Amino acid sequence: MRITKDPKERRKELIAIAEQLFIEKGYEKTAISDIVKKAKVAQGTYYYYFKTKEEILDKITDKYINQTVEGMQKIANEKGSNALEKIIKIFHFSSSFRNNRKSLIQYLHEDKNAHLHHKFERKLPVMISEPLSKIISQGVKEKIFDTAYPQEAAKAFIGVSSMVMQGIYNIKPGSEEYTKMLLATIDFLERILGAKSGLILNAYKKIGGIK
Repeated sequence: MRITKDPKERRKELIAIAEQLFIEKGYEKTAISDIVKKAKVAQGTYYYYFKTKEEILDKITDKYINQTVEGMQKIANEKGSNALEKIIKIFHFSSSFRNNRKSLIQYLHEDKNAHLHHKFERKLPVMISEPLSKIISQGVKEKIFDTAYPQEAAKAFIGVSSMVMQGIYNIKPGSEEYTKMLLATIDFLERILGAKSGLILNAYKKIGGIK
């Protein structure tokens, strides 16, 4: 019996299934026929929502950007956590999000997908600067951080971390190079925020972020 679904629900389902297959099999090895087979729909149904496989990958990119922003906003709006705890949660959230989708995120940042990489680089920094700025402002009030420019500090941190962590998708977590990138990023963050040296690093070590 054919199951009729709301168009928005069907579209969302196809994106979720494609994402799962891209992570499990790899983007290049996943065919549109694999997606429709798992979704149990006709090939024509897929083409009703998406013209190509590249288009659904583009929608997954948008999904990742929105999920990252929503995750950071949720942390920034938490009650009962101080700014240092929230910064550590941001690090943990970002690391977990990246590692759980590593193969696909790595593919999105390959040279041949420059337009998707640029979408990340263009949209994400602007969208996450607000929750980061909110956390930094909280930290200034709590006297954990010392900066007169929370908004600018958020933008500076995003820019610096983006440069330092460039290529991290191709590096094994826990490796010497991976750890060096994290240490450098945290060091720069402490300086940008005017935090006591080692404050963020030691807090991150406590949750096992760095061995």
